[in-house]
Amino acid sequence: MSVETGSEVLETLSAPAYTASVTVGIKAVSPNKAFKENNFARSRRVKAARQGVHWALKQIGKPAFPCVVLMTRIAPSTNGLDAHDNLQGSMKPHVDGVADWLGIRDDDKRVTWRYGQERGTDYAVRITVQADA
Repeated sequence: MSVETGSEVLETLSAPAYTASVTVGIKAVSPNKAFKENNFARSRRVKAARQGVHWALKQIGKPAFPCVVLMTRIAPSTNGLDAHDNLQGSMKPHVDGVADWLGIRDDDKRVTWRYGQERGTDYAVRITVQADA
């Protein structure tokens, strides 16, 4: 996108028209680290995470499709953050909660899922939704 001002042309970045972010104080647990967890306890934890994300997102407006959803795991890790193999699996209940909020399946091609993580003082998941319209 360019903007003309007199004889010069200024280049600007096109930012998404819609951006909203919600941080939910729910720990993202890797399925590889929860293997000793009782099935009923795991079911309760997954359901609580999914519903917690869904209800937290109700405070913002829904985006138009297509959209990008960035799921960021926040943890007070002292020995490094696991970046490549457990991150997506630990976010599965949270992704399902976002999909519930959007009223779609989590494999809908109109949504691009991205993942990240950062250090923080408490466990949480930040969900950032961006769309062009």
